[in-house]
Amino acid sequence: RWSGFVNPLYTQTYTFYTNTDDGARLWVNGKLIIDQWTNTGAEQSGTIALTAGQRTAIKLEYFQSTGTAAASLSWSSTSQPKQVIPQSLLSWAPWQHPTPAAGSFDVLAGLPVEASIFNNAYGMIRNTATDTTVDFWNQWILRTSKFSYRSAHNAPSDLSLYFVNNTNSTRTLTRDLGTPSDATTQWTLNASINYTDNAPNHGNNGGQYLDVLDDTGLIIARFYSRQLSFPNDYRITANTLNIAQTNQTTLASVMELWQPLTITATSSGITFNYAAYPPVTATVFDAGANWRRPKNLRITFFCTGPSGGYGRSVALRTATFTRTPGTAAPDFALGTATLTGGNANAILDRNEHNLLTIPLANTGLGNATGITATLTTTTPGITILQPQSPYPDLPPGLFGNNTIPFELDTAPEIPAGTTPEFTLLITHASGSTSRTFTLAPTTGALGNGRIDTDADGIADWWTLQNFGHRTALASDLSRALDVPFSDGTPNLLKFALGLDAQANGLENRLSSGITTTAGQDYLHLTYTRPEPPPNGLDYTVETSPTLATWTSSGAVEVSSNVNGSLRTITIRGTAPIAPGTREFLHLKVSKP
Repeated sequence: RWSGFVNPLYTQTYTFYTNTDDGARLWVNGKLIIDQWTNTGAEQSGTIALTAGQRTAIKLEYFQSTGTAAASLSWSSTSQPKQVIPQSLLSWAPWQHPTPAAGSFDVLAGLPVEASIFNNAYGMIRNTATDTTVDFWNQWILRTSKFSYRSAHNAPSDLSLYFVNNTNSTRTLTRDLGTPSDATTQWTLNASINYTDNAPNHGNNGGQYLDVLDDTGLIIARFYSRQLSFPNDYRITANTLNIAQTNQTTLASVMELWQPLTITATSSGITFNYAAYPPVTATVFDAGANWRRPKNLRITFFCTGPSGGYGRSVALRTATFTRTPGTAAPDFALGTATLTGGNANAILDRNEHNLLTIPLANTGLGNATGITATLTTTTPGITILQPQSPYPDLPPGLFGNNTIPFELDTAPEIPAGTTPEFTLLITHASGSTSRTFTLAPTTGALGNGRIDTDADGIADWWTLQNFGHRTALASDLSRALDVPFSDGTPNLLKFALGLDAQANGLENRLSSGITTTAGQDYLHLTYTRPEPPPNGLDYTVETSPTLATWTSSGAVEVSSNVNGSLRTITIRGTAPIAPGTREFLHLKVSKP
């Protein structure tokens, strides 16, 4: 087998030719275009469209049966004379097997014969990336054909993994299972598996797992063996359920032979069939794992120290993965959300008004039409002024942005380091789904202020939060003053004193009385407000003898103390109360 890439010079339909003795198969860009797997020493051809300068995957397999051994690969196109493909237009790279969004594929396809496993090849990622054979206590080896004789014309039959370590270490092999989809109605992993010379999991000291993970990294299915008590309590476990409970000798006699393992996921649960044991059906291993969206098959080995340093091995052969979709349905993934406005640092900081753009991609199998998205958040201090927006229709594989920007306001007191969390509910012609995302943590920088559409001194976010609309409406004046609690206290005053509109009264945050100093009586007023003042409000205590005119020059601050996020201030009149006269104090709150 030869695997690599070819670099065409022209954007044309190319004809590829194999001239072999004996059989040959040729894949170009993952498509089988020549399939002559017989003892026929003749030229074969196949065609495919290529793009100039676009490196294209190619794989040629050849077998020799009898007689002379020979193989050559040529090509031609309208502009390319027929010739053996020159070395300068070929480059080596491990072959990447395609992983479809639906249907079945060979998990072990493309593996080399009797060789180690390259990292980031064949749809696999290994960690660490290369084999380790330092000494007996430090080995990490991935090999093909350990259990079978391999001739060049046979498909790969097994992949073996071996790990031993007596220090705190973890090794993994991860196989990409293709594009996940909410339209999946069932998926199945079908394999023959062998645990020769494998030590079962030993508590948290060491072990191995075979996992299927969703596209967020949560574990849907987990299969492993474990030792609870030597030598009579050994178990084969599927998620949290036992497939078998037996002794050490019986366990080894089963697991050190090739046994069928089938893991099937449906809306009814995750079903494990292993060897001749009865099947078990479990819930997903990690709470919140999405069984419809399998993304990776992962084999993990771990050791936490010398007491767990046993040799562990797993081998697979004839492994296939099948994903069964329902009707051709759209599915969605979010791109990187971007902010504009505020203090122009593209971060949702305090006391800001921002516009939010959220790219949306259709990763499913069907067209998405009539798309509308609704944005919500549970992060304190963030109010969404414009929560809805349409999106353009999205065929499979395309993306688009919200046509109306989402609008966000943030409170002045939102703490630095807050990670804004959002949920986007996506509704379309054939259903709905939701996706969650976060933005970068707040920095503590002060933004350029929020908006007050009707210039009534009340920020839009506060009116929206308490009354369901962004501006004060003529028909809602009484509600803007007192509803929702209807306790006779204006909501704006509650807001200025750091209280929710649902609060009953002022909760002792505003009081007045008489203070006696040096034998003289003075009128005083004490109030408690948030620190810093919300929404940039100004607080002034004014005095008046008649209630007709007011001045701040007749009042003086007596004390000002901060307790946590609140400041308590006491103001008194500058002149003592004279017999037979009247004196009034009031708190005036305004927005600059």
